[in-house]
Amino acid sequence: MVFTIRLWDFGGQVNVETAEKLFDIIVRELKKVLAGSISEEDLESVKSYSLGRYQMGAQTVGQVSNFYVGRYFADDFVRDYAAVPDSILAVTPDQLIETARQFFASNTWTLAAVTSEEKELLTKLYDKLDKLF
Repeated sequence: MVFTIRLWDFGGQVNVETAEKLFDIIVRELKKVLAGSISEEDLESVKSYSLGRYQMGAQTVGQVSNFYVGRYFADDFVRDYAAVPDSILAVTPDQLIETARQFFASNTWTLAAVTSEEKELLTKLYDKLDKLF
């Protein structure tokens, strides 16, 4: 049995003043992916970001532990840390598109924020993303 790990997450920080514009960009770009449009430049950027995230994820014992525990506690599988870069570099546009489509088809998501702003802004941001589902 082949078990493929497909993770889809994104997060970040944004100023309140630019949050709506950022979410407009996020929605626009996700629509492109869902429509099956990923440029070579975007694919290479995704791979570069993922490799950097992988490398940064081994800076503490806790980070290394978190890398292993997800699969281990799910099915006693120990992931091969050294194989991750090759896995990242092997990703194809079709895999990205399919993962995105599965994510949105599952309709299992949340929007979380830490802010002192009114709920109105968060509702606007939520509504922007909700249109993708």
